[in-house]
Amino acid sequence: MSSPPIPRRPPALLAALGVFCAACTPESKESVAHLSIDTEDIRFGEVSVGDEAQGRATITNDGAVELEVLSASIVEGSTAAFSASLQGEPILAPGDSLDMVVVFSPNAQGEEEGRVQVRTTWAEEPAWLVTVGGVGTASVEDRDEDGFSEADGDCDDGNPAINPAATELCDGIDNDCDGVVSIDEADSDYDGYRVCGGDCDDFDQRVHPGAREICDFKDSDCNGEIPDEADADGDFYAICDNDCDDAEPLVYPDAEEVCDLLDNDCSGGVDDIDEDFDGHSPCDGGGDCDDNDPTAFPVVVDINTTAGVPDGTSEAPFEQIADALAFLDPICRTVIVAPGTYEVKIEWIDRGLQVNGAGTGPEQVVLTTPATEPDRMFYVHDGASLRLVNLTLQGGNGVGDGGAVRANNADVSLEGVVLRDNRSSGDGGAVAVSSGRLTVLHSTFSANIAEDDGGGASVFSGELVDEGNVYTLNQAQRGAGLLVENSSVQIDGSDFIENRAQDAGGGLAIVDGSALRVERSRFWLNQVTAGNGGGMHISEVDLEDGVVRNNELLYNQASGQGGGALLGGSRARFVFANNTLVENRGDSEAGGIDIDAFDATGLYVWSNVLAWTTGPSAVRARDGSDANVAFNTAFATSSGTGFDLRRAEDGGSNTTDNPVFIDFSDDDAPENDDLGLQMTSPVRDAGPAIGEGPPEYTNWPDLDGTRNDRGVTGGPGAR
Repeated sequence: MSSPPIPRRPPALLAALGVFCAACTPESKESVAHLSIDTEDIRFGEVSVGDEAQGRATITNDGAVELEVLSASIVEGSTAAFSASLQGEPILAPGDSLDMVVVFSPNAQGEEEGRVQVRTTWAEEPAWLVTVGGVGTASVEDRDEDGFSEADGDCDDGNPAINPAATELCDGIDNDCDGVVSIDEADSDYDGYRVCGGDCDDFDQRVHPGAREICDFKDSDCNGEIPDEADADGDFYAICDNDCDDAEPLVYPDAEEVCDLLDNDCSGGVDDIDEDFDGHSPCDGGGDCDDNDPTAFPVVVDINTTAGVPDGTSEAPFEQIADALAFLDPICRTVIVAPGTYEVKIEWIDRGLQVNGAGTGPEQVVLTTPATEPDRMFYVHDGASLRLVNLTLQGGNGVGDGGAVRANNADVSLEGVVLRDNRSSGDGGAVAVSSGRLTVLHSTFSANIAEDDGGGASVFSGELVDEGNVYTLNQAQRGAGLLVENSSVQIDGSDFIENRAQDAGGGLAIVDGSALRVERSRFWLNQVTAGNGGGMHISEVDLEDGVVRNNELLYNQASGQGGGALLGGSRARFVFANNTLVENRGDSEAGGIDIDAFDATGLYVWSNVLAWTTGPSAVRARDGSDANVAFNTAFATSSGTGFDLRRAEDGGSNTTDNPVFIDFSDDDAPENDDLGLQMTSPVRDAGPAIGEGPPEYTNWPDLDGTRNDRGVTGGPGAR
């Protein structure tokens, strides 16, 4: 018999067995999941500082399943020199790829090395490290636009006065970048004078040009003469005859002492007059109002007294200022306060009150608020007056206006006073005056805070006389250093430094008023965080004889308009002339000067110098304002636009030349800068001529009689 036939398997069953067998066969990882990168080392070669170069590494999914590239980041090396990013869809299907881009942008010369970590979802190798490297070489950018880059040998590309073609000056600096500073530029005795500048003995600090001649048989002032036995001032006394100032004929031994801030009799004491022998001088600070009457003299306060029953004399002083007020002399009205710290809370309405610190400086006599009852120190009103001399007011905490001093319908005078760390819940972090006169001379407002306006001081509906003061580190909504509204304003030679406002006027805010004169002052590093006018904000001032001139505005910032200055309001009419604005920033309009008044007919913005301004323009005028903008120079604006003016506002002769300052370094340290003009400056003698300008301001010549120089050193109002 033949064998029975073997039955055939159905085709479907055979296919199923085939699949089963395939599943049982081991597969390589490439057929399941796999990523590859085409390089693990990227070299950039040489790249100039300020430039950048790109390198790429391609990542490919050459497996069979979808994978994701998670990130690329610098894990070694400088993140300032290297940056890494991914270009393309991070989720890679089989066969897809993306690029990792590395940018090399050196900020210094020299070799840079680093590594980039690439993270993925591939379990076999979840991270790669790619080595990167390059060399930073000298910048080819000419940042100061003097025709030379660092690659050309410019050793200070932030100062156009320093480059290989510059002339060597007598300043201790390598001006021509040859690596050599002449020995004649030395100042070995650190007296501020160099041999090339005429120091005839660079090993004696007492000898230099301008030094006071003393009896040492040397040419102390380096003028070629030794006048030790001469009588230069004609008072019949020579230096070697004990004349303590042979340049002042009112000073010599046995001269009559007078109130002139001179030691007339060479006794070693200034204004030490006491004719009635009551222990007090009639000069400012002494407090004696009648030096022929021994019964007329100030009341003395000394917290360290050990005397018995006080009577206000030097021998038996009162311990506290408040205790002395009932014993004021009817003529002198003065309290003399010995060195120490005093808690003060005084309300004053009885005519005049003067409080003098008896220390050698204001820091020796400190007035503060009572610890048990924080408040301001002085509240003066109803026609009274307060004069403070040679004191420090610290830690006042006033509810309402005036953190340390508040005056309503009253006058306040500050002379040689320091006001620091005071705070008000209203206006005037240190001092607030309304309907009165505030006179401030040679005083300092530091770190005061107003929750409303006027961080250092505020004046409303009154009068301000401000000369030689410092406003620094104060805070407020408007006018962080000083706010003056609806008042007469006279500011001369004051400094507004590092104040911060929220809404307007980082250094100074002026609103409306009956008189305006702001001159010879410095506005440095002030800021407005959410508004306009970083250095100063002047609005609603309609004064044909108002003047803002010969001021320095450096490194001020505004988040809005006018990094240096905003001139605005519904009406603006005054002269803004011969100011210098450098490195100011305005984020929304005009980094330098923003003219935002709706009607600026009669506003003359003339003969100002602006440089290195950050913002849409250096100078802008609102369309239709009819301001007159002329003879200004705007150099190196970040946007490239110096002037944003309509035909009606452009008064002509506006330029974009490099002003060529004597010395400027972009280091946020304005005290190191000299904004005077070099002899080669194109803005010297380039301002208005006599007779030009508004009828109230036609006198433009410099102090030496030459034609007006643009900027802070030009015109009759210069220092």
